[in-house]
Amino acid sequence: KLIYLPNGFLCFSPCETLPDLAPLSPNRNGRITFGSFNVSRKINPFVIELWSRILKAVPDSDLLLKFKSGKDDEIRRMFLHQFEAHGIGPERIAFSGWLPSPAHLQLYNHIDIALDTYPYNGTTTTCQALSMSVPVISLSGDHHMSRVGRSLLSRLGLEFFAVSTPDEYVSKAVALAGKPESLASIRSSIRARMAASDLCNAAMFSRNIENAYRQMWHNWCQSQTPYLSETV
Repeated sequence: KLIYLPNGFLCFSPCETLPDLAPLSPNRNGRITFGSFNVSRKINPFVIELWSRILKAVPDSDLLLKFKSGKDDEIRRMFLHQFEAHGIGPERIAFSGWLPSPAHLQLYNHIDIALDTYPYNGTTTTCQALSMSVPVISLSGDHHMSRVGRSLLSRLGLEFFAVSTPDEYVSKAVALAGKPESLASIRSSIRARMAASDLCNAAMFSRNIENAYRQMWHNWCQSQTPYLSETV
């Protein structure tokens, strides 16, 4: 039987020494940079089509993809070919391979808006993006794997970044990219929101787990009562 915890199904502990936050990339090079640091297995044709629609709607934008095999020429060509099929040239797609910390977290300073994968949402990747004050646009579905983004964002009061349709996913990303002042304001608050949220409250999460185990035990004891009374 599934047990639903009152404050979400996981807890996250950011690195004790997070890198400093950099300004938005429009302030550096006049372009918006979208990004996804999810594993390559989550990047499918459906997601590439959505990301291509976003890049077309925001001409002065790029996309940075980071995954373990990001330095593999064959893998890069495979993805670039799929983007080109949607009219996105290779000059707008950048890749990064595996990086150790803190270089991995510092790379988030090179993106302005993170784009979640679908139907398998990011988990640790989304948490790391939020810890680096990068907003995440997440598409929600009907199963657990496609509702993780909504769960994480809602615990920070950022559920408006979780959308229900592909068109909303595209329009939300495009609208946010077109409002750099609003984007900068949102980014300035995400790290503090996360630190104060129950997502990072390990003591609360542990109590919720313990209460759930205790309720499971009580339920089991009640189900065994007739048997136990007959044997006494």
